[in-house]
Amino acid sequence: MPDAVTAKWLVKIAAFVAAFPTMPQAQRDDIGVAMTIETPAAAVAYSVRTIRNHRERATVQATLPTITTEDFAVAAGQIRDAAERLG
Repeated sequence: MPDAVTAKWLVKIAAFVAAFPTMPQAQRDDIGVAMTIETPAAAVAYSVRTIRNHRERATVQATLPTITTEDFAVAAGQIRDAAERLG
C-alpha cells in the first residue's frame, strides 16, 4: 500500500484519539464505544478495527507507534509524527 494511504489512515486515527476525551457521550454511544475505550491504546485499536481492507489494516497496524501513554493528546501527537515520517 502506498505510504500516502497509510499516512491518511494514521492522520484519521490521530484525529479520533485526540477528539475522544471531548466527544459527547451520545456520540460515543452511537458508535458503541462508550464502555470499551478508556485509554489511547484502546482508541487506536478501535480505530484500526474500522479499516475494512485487511491489507490496509495490516499495514496501518505495522506502522503505528506503540502507545504507552495514558494521555490522549500525547498519543495523537505520536501517531501524527508517524504519519509525517511517511511523507
